[in-house]
Amino acid sequence: MIALIKASYVFLSIMVLYFTIGIVTLRFYLDELVFKPAVQEQTQETSLLSIPFATNEILIRSYAKNNIQACIVFFPGRSGGIRRYENELFNRFTSQGASVHAISYPGYEGASGKSRLSNVAAHIEQALKQLEIQTSCRIDKSIFVGRSLGAALAIETAKNLPPKALVLDSVGVSLESVVRYQLGKRTLTKPLLLLPIDKILPFKHDLKSSLFALNDVEFYIFQGEEDLMINYHELVNKMDGLPLEKIMPVSGANHSNTHILAGDSYVDRILSLLQK
Repeated sequence: MIALIKASYVFLSIMVLYFTIGIVTLRFYLDELVFKPAVQEQTQETSLLSIPFATNEILIRSYAKNNIQACIVFFPGRSGGIRRYENELFNRFTSQGASVHAISYPGYEGASGKSRLSNVAAHIEQALKQLEIQTSCRIDKSIFVGRSLGAALAIETAKNLPPKALVLDSVGVSLESVVRYQLGKRTLTKPLLLLPIDKILPFKHDLKSSLFALNDVEFYIFQGEEDLMINYHELVNKMDGLPLEKIMPVSGANHSNTHILAGDSYVDRILSLLQK
């Protein structure tokens, strides 16, 4: 009996420690869960703009033609991958005469520092203002294209620096939903899903209310029908009140390949918005 009590006490102590560590991590070390720094790879940009912020830096790689005001500003997802997108997207845009400016967050692809939810959107905003100074690109004539985490950052940036339109894919409905998705992917962290995560997180992001707040900024969302974070049908159910014709299903697409499987409809949508 005493041995059983001791074993129960040890188990309870371990559980208390486990959930305490989980709470502290979600509250004070959320950046480590949200951002996944990407190593620098060989890329093919025509120019590179560095915008420093104390210990951080944002890089903007440009695939640009001269004197084009209506450009594409690309916000990559959690894993970065600019070289990948050069092949999958940027070449398709530039072959049609469009200019692309791709953002690398602090800690990504050679940008120094560390990305933090508390200031990354503000830093992106300042970087894009610098882009306007040093190039012909004008944000109010341009399209923000955001994937996954990049979709949320594009929306947050648009609140203070609105583009002509947003094209998003593989979105999450809230920061809480994204965190739950990441925790649920690992056996070690899955029990943390029992916690009231929304009350623990130091920041809030809600897709629906954020899009409402953008007022006159046109938007389109491409969402994979097989996206495990939230698929197209689940997303539509949570977006009541928004024009659902702006949310396009992508058959067979998961969280990583929606922009690929959407094919010409994805690229053509962005190019047509540029030409409006």
